[in-house]
Amino acid sequence: MTAAEIIKEAARRGLTIEPHPDGQRMYVEPEAILNHDPNFREMLRTNKPVILAVLRERAALHTAKQIICGEFDGNRKHVQMLASQMLQSEHLPICQLALQRVASLREHGD
Repeated sequence: MTAAEIIKEAARRGLTIEPHPDGQRMYVEPEAILNHDPNFREMLRTNKPVILAVLRERAALHTAKQIICGEFDGNRKHVQMLASQMLQSEHLPICQLALQRVASLREHGD
């Protein structure tokens, strides 16, 4: 199973997977559902680095789309800065385009 398939299967089971802010761990809730299948729990544990990478990429894509669509326009500069920091670790073309837009907003004082 790929990481995307594991995430989809977790959702089908009623589980939510979120990355921990430290980037090394993940929250899987509700734990009661997770405890019903030790094999699936082990699959999550074994594939954790790849699952976290997919979740980070999805979050970066979502943020990039928000920036490109102007959803952060008019927000405080620290919001734009936090969003751009998140995108800098991703090397996807859409993320680079969003970073260029943030830089343009900074240059124009928006």
